[in-house]
Amino acid sequence: MRIDLHIHTAPLSACSYIDPEELIKEARRLKLDGICLTEHQVVWDRDEVDRMAQDAGLRIFRGNEFTTNQGDILVFGFEKDIKELLTIQELHQKVKADGGFMIAAH
Repeated sequence: MRIDLHIHTAPLSACSYIDPEELIKEARRLKLDGICLTEHQVVWDRDEVDRMAQDAGLRIFRGNEFTTNQGDILVFGFEKDIKELLTIQELHQKVKADGGFMIAAH
């Protein structure tokens, strides 16, 4: 199974210009089985992602990319939007308490 776990989109991440619908077309072209929307400091709405996935016939997951004092971290299974800069230890405590996990981004 091929899933891209680190994708940003416009309008939710300032570093991206790709519209979610264009992203879905590109994921299909690349024959991906799924994508994970990992915007900076923002979690996509679950209902919106579920609707997009159903309409697209593609697995679409939600993640988040947090900026910490030691770099950017991809977080999965954590539903909270945190806007402030955290230490990596603080982020790990919050994510672990909610049953999520995190990996380094680059």
